[in-house]
Amino acid sequence: MTLAIKILLIINLLILAYTIFQTFLRVKKIINKQLKINILHNELVMAINNSELVKENLIQEVTLLFGAEVGEQVAIGTIWEGMPTYLLHIALGKPQRIDDVDAKEKNMKLWYYPDFTNTEKNYKYGLEIIIENNRIVKWEEQKVLN
Repeated sequence: MTLAIKILLIINLLILAYTIFQTFLRVKKIINKQLKINILHNELVMAINNSELVKENLIQEVTLLFGAEVGEQVAIGTIWEGMPTYLLHIALGKPQRIDDVDAKEKNMKLWYYPDFTNTEKNYKYGLEIIIENNRIVKWEEQKVLN
């Protein structure tokens, strides 16, 4: 075997080794991304479970403070006129949007909830709640096609 052929073989082997190494790096990067996705997914599941536990604890406290009927209503997401906003937060969660209302000497806000399901669980609504001095004054449900 001549020197030129030996050099060509060595060059081909180096190119092959480089290609294998680059492939290895790409595979390693893909595996690392998948591991990160799995870790983030697990963290999300834990956060959801934790938020459900926190809500259960809050509902237990509401039941102790305000009685079984109020606790049950908050637990199933029922709202009522005069309901304080802190119970509304527990019942329906954080609103998608809050707008200030320009009203003279009144602390008024509009809270908006998307995908509110009625008690029969057969329609979804967009829900607009009028809040005055941190209590529900009125609300309107806008039917959305299910």
